[in-house]
Amino acid sequence: MSTLYIHIGTPKTGTTSIQHFMSINADALKMQGAIYPDLGKKEYLVSAQRNGHWLCNVHTDPLMLTEQLSYINELSYDYDKIILSDEGIWNYSARRPAFWKNVIRAIEQYNYDLKVIVYLRRQDEYAYSHYVQQVQTRRDYNYTLSEYLSSCLKGKKNFTDYDAYLTRLSSVIGKDHVIVRPYERSEFKNGSIISDFLEVLGLTLTDDFAKARLKNNPSIVDVLVEAKRCLNSVPLYQNKGRGISKWLYDVQSELKDEGLLHNRTGFTKSNRASFLAHYTQGNQHVAREYLGREDGRLFLHEEISDDDEPAQFDPKELERIYDALYVYNANRKKPLIPPDTWRQILDAAMQTHLDEQQNKFVKFFRENVKRMKRHLGHTS
Repeated sequence: MSTLYIHIGTPKTGTTSIQHFMSINADALKMQGAIYPDLGKKEYLVSAQRNGHWLCNVHTDPLMLTEQLSYINELSYDYDKIILSDEGIWNYSARRPAFWKNVIRAIEQYNYDLKVIVYLRRQDEYAYSHYVQQVQTRRDYNYTLSEYLSSCLKGKKNFTDYDAYLTRLSSVIGKDHVIVRPYERSEFKNGSIISDFLEVLGLTLTDDFAKARLKNNPSIVDVLVEAKRCLNSVPLYQNKGRGISKWLYDVQSELKDEGLLHNRTGFTKSNRASFLAHYTQGNQHVAREYLGREDGRLFLHEEISDDDEPAQFDPKELERIYDALYVYNANRKKPLIPPDTWRQILDAAMQTHLDEQQNKFVKFFRENVKRMKRHLGHTS
């Protein structure tokens, strides 16, 4: 019986590297009786190498599930292992309780087995990395970090309750059909996510496999995250803004060269510890149930670094970034955005930051007044 492997992420666990490697090694995979079928297509923020992304669209096209699984069934006559991968399935299916039931119902008519592979990253690292990615790649994502983390705890913006998800998944497809791997380099086979993924599939990394030369997509850090988040708050930017990623990287390089970048994430050690505490019991259950670790340690690297500073930015820091972004656009032979419009957008982003800082100060002042009144009332 052939096996259909569906790799569902989670996001920010080396999925792009895995998908690229699998895509460029079709011949080497076939030599070992495996196939990474070409079922993907290029979409906004979605690479064609994510060949399982169509599963996130079956709600709009129910026939797609039947058609694609029928094709996979044809492949099962020639290949022992069929592999699909898309990190979007994790959050998509978490919000749709019937998702896996529908998949199983469609698969049952075919003669192949199902295995679901998921890599889990420590929740604080996963959440912050995913948050920055959303701010960086989208033009409408303007949530603050605290708002994002709160939504994670509620299971709204991002699903970080691994135990709840895996329990639900196992109740549908069976625990024996779920493969869980911690996303920790020290735990990867040969220290490589690729070697680890192939081992999960029961494949061997031979000289027939080409090495992936994947272009690294840098992440913005520190004050650049705040600058981009405020830009995302401007409706005019949401409609007009595009193609400024390289400009952000250029500004970031300049600030780094001048020693002006820090690690002000706002996700400090105490905040991380508090966030992780919500998942302690669930993580222990996952470690015991899916990894056979009786000590309940899902992540062996548990130490929380103390290098994240409070996110406090001088307005002049953002002004410098916005001025540089204005110049980059103006210096083009054909500006991406009309200069007057771009100046309007940048000024609005700056005002967003100032307004939010003012609101924080007012809130802090009011809370302290209330605290003083309670104290005076208690002592009188």
